[in-house]
Amino acid sequence: MIIENSVLDYEQDTDGHFEFTEGGPCLLLDGDPIAYSSAAACDTATHIIKLNGTNIYHIDGGITDLYNALGFTDYRDFNAMLEKNPHIEYEKLVQSDDAGNMCHTIKAQIRKIIKRVGAGSVKIFLTDGDTNFRITQDIATILKYKGNRSSDAKPQMLGKAREYMVENLGAIMVSGMEADDALSIEHRKAWAEAMAEAEHELGQDDPELVKHNPDNILEKKAMELSTTVLATIDKDIKMCAGKFINPDQDLGIEEIFPMGHLFIEEKGTDKKKTKKLRFSGLKGFYAQILLGDSCDNIPSVYFCGDTRVNEVLKGCETEEELFKATLREIYQGFHRENIKNLTPEIEARLEKAIASGKHGKDNPSNRTKVKKKIKDLLTKQVAFSDKHYYHWSEFALKEDGTVSKDLTNPETATLLTISPIEYMVEVARLIYMLDIEPQEDGSHLWTPPSQDWVDEVVSEFETENLLRIPMVGFINEVSA
Repeated sequence: MIIENSVLDYEQDTDGHFEFTEGGPCLLLDGDPIAYSSAAACDTATHIIKLNGTNIYHIDGGITDLYNALGFTDYRDFNAMLEKNPHIEYEKLVQSDDAGNMCHTIKAQIRKIIKRVGAGSVKIFLTDGDTNFRITQDIATILKYKGNRSSDAKPQMLGKAREYMVENLGAIMVSGMEADDALSIEHRKAWAEAMAEAEHELGQDDPELVKHNPDNILEKKAMELSTTVLATIDKDIKMCAGKFINPDQDLGIEEIFPMGHLFIEEKGTDKKKTKKLRFSGLKGFYAQILLGDSCDNIPSVYFCGDTRVNEVLKGCETEEELFKATLREIYQGFHRENIKNLTPEIEARLEKAIASGKHGKDNPSNRTKVKKKIKDLLTKQVAFSDKHYYHWSEFALKEDGTVSKDLTNPETATLLTISPIEYMVEVARLIYMLDIEPQEDGSHLWTPPSQDWVDEVVSEFETENLLRIPMVGFINEVSA
């Protein structure tokens, strides 16, 4: 099924599955969402709501139909309702059929992407989830990697869809990593080859031009020479330089340069406007370290949303600036979270201030002002410190296999700490798309590009803490 994209080696698609373009680029295709959506289309679901064990409501259709019927925005609102109302239960009954139509849907989706790209060849990758290094190497400690995904949510025909793609369409089942990692390895290799070719071509005419690389002329030439187009709906992989297409969006082929971009996209009217951070390249990678990823259950830095991340990173022009700005923001995020944990102390001080009569009248407006003054004061006094947390394995599992918010045994659970740089490494390793296959020595795992960068930022906050009060000591002081 892999058809070479050079003119000399080009062959017609004899099986009649797809229509390739002679001399076109190699399409690197994420097969996981195609398998999932095609299998899901075969599921017929009945959603049942029970009250104290008695069926009170049911609806046939997709989960979105249930959310719309009950007035919920998405799964977060729905799950929050179930957690607050233990007497309400949700059950889903699923029936699957029409495997023939599923196979047709798979081919139709792939054919459409090949045509949009004008591909001369295709490599389809699927994930063997049981061997994924992000799970098997226990990288995640704060939240379980993909621990928010219920096995019950997978379409019943998913296994058959993946089997069909491997046996009939030449898809490659990836072991030890995710399909996205295999895609990024292939894509990064092609980009490196394009950069080397660009350097050779431009250097023959003007060696000084290559040496100084004005206006990133090398990268622009490499984009012209690149021979792969990466296709996936996953935004994470946009950290890789080269040509990219999202099959679910009508944006055509995007050109992603190594540093990438970062900007806020605004939609809607003035009364109801949404802001979404759009990113790619290295800027996108560091932005995601701060944002985390709710889909994969990767934590985010406290109070660090799209707008905040854009403010922190928008002025960065080098990886050194991106790295340092990100690590500094993790320190600040931990600090914001620690201050939030001082809420009882803040409330106690507020009551004393109001009772003294020296800080104005006792009304909501004045209470808000005084509370802010107290919080600002503590923010300046309390030292920057590590994050305290329980390992995700300390939390009980729900019936669907996802991790709950309840500790299995609160009395024996061990409270852990993680420093800002340790946190950065953990999250980065969960987010980073590989450039080499997993190695026994762990060399595939992301590490800080420079220890000097780490030391500089750590030293800044150690110096700052010389004038601040340690968190524990401060709580003891105000509690006395």
